[in-house]
Amino acid sequence: MLADQELTRTGSPAEARIRTSLGDAIAIVEEQGASSLTFRSLAQRTGSSHTKAWSDFGDRVGLLAAVASAGFERLLANLLAAPADLEALALTYIDFATKHPQLHRVMHDPELWAGIAAVEAQAAADAGASPEPARDSRSLRARADRARERWLAELERARNACFAPFGHAATERARSMPGVPAGRLALMVTALADGIIRQHVDEQVMAHASPERRRAEAAALIGLALWGAGGASGRGGGTTG
Repeated sequence: MLADQELTRTGSPAEARIRTSLGDAIAIVEEQGASSLTFRSLAQRTGSSHTKAWSDFGDRVGLLAAVASAGFERLLANLLAAPADLEALALTYIDFATKHPQLHRVMHDPELWAGIAAVEAQAAADAGASPEPARDSRSLRARADRARERWLAELERARNACFAPFGHAATERARSMPGVPAGRLALMVTALADGIIRQHVDEQVMAHASPERRRAEAAALIGLALWGAGGASGRGGGTTG
């Protein structure tokens, strides 16, 4: 998971510290929400120094990126354990989000992704600027910068990996749906799952219904959407692009 050799040596104290800190950060998010996750609250929970956490994650964007990437890795493990069809994958995704609503919110937090975009824009601007004097690579600031960059890259990798099972399942389903591009089919199912998650988690639609009832309703919607897509392809309503 971690790219810095000095931090990822198997069994190294630094690696153990980072994994423990990340587990505690996730616990804070799940128990209290992302707004309660700060370097101070993390240091209090882990019993380590604020400076250590800062050098391990870089800044708040890096810390949230680390939590989000861990969330995507947990989701991926669930997806890989599910049957490789679109309905089962979508329901697995919905189940994960409803069981871990606070973690799901961090994984899809607009503020986090806006922060990532700002960091990437600044990096691009810096790349075109005059080089600054080289800094000591062992300095705290340099370590923090590397940590943030590492977690941003890890988040991108983990999020993309979660889409892969949907892509594979859509490719298989598209074989029986002429004219429906697999990529579009995967996007349709994940977008529908996202909409169902927003209703169940954020808008509290069917809040008083049992989990089984909510899951059955979600399955019916996903099945109907796929049936409709298949019907459109049979009528020649799909595209080949």
